[in-house]
Amino acid sequence: MSKQPMCFTDLANELFLDIFDYLRPLDIICSFYLTNPRLNQLITSLHFHIDMSNLSKDDFDYYCQHIFSSYQSQLYSLKLSNNGACGSIKLFLFQFNLQTSFPNLQSLAIIEPSVDEYQNIMKMLLTMSQLKHLSIKMTALSSVHCEIFSIQSLKTCILSYDGIISFQKIQSSLSSDIEHLTLDGFYLNEINLLFHHLPHIRCLIINKLSLRTTNFILSSTNLSIMKLNCDLSVRFHSIELLLTSLTQLKEFSFTANGNEYLNSQRWQTLLTSLPLLTKFSLDIITSSATSTDFDTLSSSFQTKFWQQHHWNFVVDCSAIGKFHLYTIPPRASFIQSLNSLRSTQISNIYNNIEYLYVKLNETFIHDDEALHRQNQFPNVHSLQLYPNTTIQTIPDVILFLRQTLDFFKLVHLEIFVCLSTLTFSQLLNNLPRIRYLKTDYDLLLDMTSNFQILDINMNLNKKIKKFVLRNGCLLEDKFEQFMNVFSNIEYLIFSVSSTTDLHYMVPKLVKRMPNLISLHVKHRNDKSQLSFGTNSTSQMPVWDDLWNNMYYQIYQDNIKVWK
Repeated sequence: MSKQPMCFTDLANELFLDIFDYLRPLDIICSFYLTNPRLNQLITSLHFHIDMSNLSKDDFDYYCQHIFSSYQSQLYSLKLSNNGACGSIKLFLFQFNLQTSFPNLQSLAIIEPSVDEYQNIMKMLLTMSQLKHLSIKMTALSSVHCEIFSIQSLKTCILSYDGIISFQKIQSSLSSDIEHLTLDGFYLNEINLLFHHLPHIRCLIINKLSLRTTNFILSSTNLSIMKLNCDLSVRFHSIELLLTSLTQLKEFSFTANGNEYLNSQRWQTLLTSLPLLTKFSLDIITSSATSTDFDTLSSSFQTKFWQQHHWNFVVDCSAIGKFHLYTIPPRASFIQSLNSLRSTQISNIYNNIEYLYVKLNETFIHDDEALHRQNQFPNVHSLQLYPNTTIQTIPDVILFLRQTLDFFKLVHLEIFVCLSTLTFSQLLNNLPRIRYLKTDYDLLLDMTSNFQILDINMNLNKKIKKFVLRNGCLLEDKFEQFMNVFSNIEYLIFSVSSTTDLHYMVPKLVKRMPNLISLHVKHRNDKSQLSFGTNSTSQMPVWDDLWNNMYYQIYQDNIKVWK
């Protein structure tokens, strides 16, 4: 008896759920809904986690018109962003009320809302009882942050911003149930206020800790996890005062610049005062060359105390005598490689590093012995290359990088060192998955020989989907070549030196780049405001038939397009 052929729709529910984990809700619904009743029922039981950032305008509209309207109760996590999709938060808020439209929304991430959009969102969030996780990235957040701590349901809060957040503006009687808090700029002097307003906090991460005065008051807290990244205003003595009051700490991570933090005995004394501490991470880069001997420093962090706690260290030493001391494996996913002497040859200690910052040193690149002791970063997907000195050519840079990381995994590349045309061509040929490139205009022209190298042009055209010019202005005499090389680009950021160039370039880019999703053009040199027609600068530019199904925002010195 022959077996009946098995259909794809006959697969077990568990297999479909595994497949759905790799797909966007849009792809799940478009591909599987209405296939059969069983799959329909399975889809309507899913918890959707929807990322609305980096979507095309068409996909954004589909979510709003079809998915959000039909699957409102299934939305548990949402991410909205104006980066790469200018005006998308405004469009979303025009159609939906976060408080009434999504009754099960538990996690929300907002990236670069305007102040008006932020205030509109906060009015909704203050009445939501189910929201547990909130992440906001907003340049001006430090001046409008107080309402966040009034959201009583919050347990986790991640805030990213410019400047310093102050707790002095918060109403003294306010008490939040937040347990996990991540901040950017914060003054150590206000740590007691933070503990006062967040009495249940268990995990505190501060990405830029500063100190106004050496005097600060501490009260008891049940904080068990603390991660600090300090600027130069914070001295070791202040950290000692802080930690001796945090007797419940179980995990502590510390990053700073400064020679005084290389004192092993001082760290031992401090850590001994924390009886519950089991996890410790240290990352210190000296701000200047020191008289400390490399071997002496390395051995001071390999004593019995460190071995008993299984806290292992690596010391890197640069060619000019700067040290980088850090625990292994590194806790952070980002690391700066000094490309020189290393105190250990333990393998597999950098497996968690995803972002690598490298200063290429010409002497080191030509040092065969140094190449053999170079650190290995097998899982890096983002690489930044900077010079230590003025380097005209680095013949062995490909060999150096090949021995440092896995080319196949690299998708994000930033180059701010002058590579030869041959080296740049070889690099592109060896990076099959590269999608993002950021560099300076002059470097781009040098590395491509003014867009005259066919092999480089083809690689850029085929592989690069997001391109950013950090410095320099795209000029009209190279514009046609630039468009031909990057005709398949999806995300593009660059600067122009005049409104004339902007008027000339933007319409051509929008019309002739079929895959373009996001365009951001900055106006660098002219002092006058951008002007696109008879209306005010905040209104639509008068370009016939250009803006069909697109969204755009015009500011005093830049224009953003989303299509």
